[in-house]
Amino acid sequence: MEEAKAGKDALEQAIEVLDGFYGLLQKKKAPVDREGESLEDLAPKTSYDGDYGGKKDAGKGVIGLLEVILDDFERTIDNVEGEEGDAESAFKDFKKETEESTEKKGEEKEEKEKTIEEATDDIAKAKEDLEGADDMHKAAMEELEKLQAMCVEGEYSWEERAKKREEEIEALKGALKILEEWKD
Repeated sequence: MEEAKAGKDALEQAIEVLDGFYGLLQKKKAPVDREGESLEDLAPKTSYDGDYGGKKDAGKGVIGLLEVILDDFERTIDNVEGEEGDAESAFKDFKKETEESTEKKGEEKEEKEKTIEEATDDIAKAKEDLEGADDMHKAAMEELEKLQAMCVEGEYSWEERAKKREEEIEALKGALKILEEWKD
């Protein structure tokens, strides 16, 4: 861009200088003597009509070429500025999307870290509960062994215990009969 702008400025100066130079040639009047006659008046007549204007066409050709080059520089500058504007706009959009995405992912990360922390706490609590349940199960098994020794594997066999239970039931029925008669 800097080179294109510098080239444009240089061409504008060159065109201005050349325009001035060729313009002076075209506008320059021939000097006159004391009688007011110019060199043209004193010169012999030529075979062609009109004033000689110098090589104006050559000047126009060079200036025309420079103007074409100047137009190329201006078009290049305009195109590059437009493309830079588009690229800057695209960059800003991309930057905005990236920042939003980064922020969203940061929030998701915090949320997942919180979930992990909660799950870790739940696992620790479950392990403590499991240890408590294991202790309770162990205590229950010990109590069951004690009861089993007293109830099932005691001094009496099953038949003996059934017979004793029957005797106990008969004794309780007898006691109930005495109580009922006493009320009447």
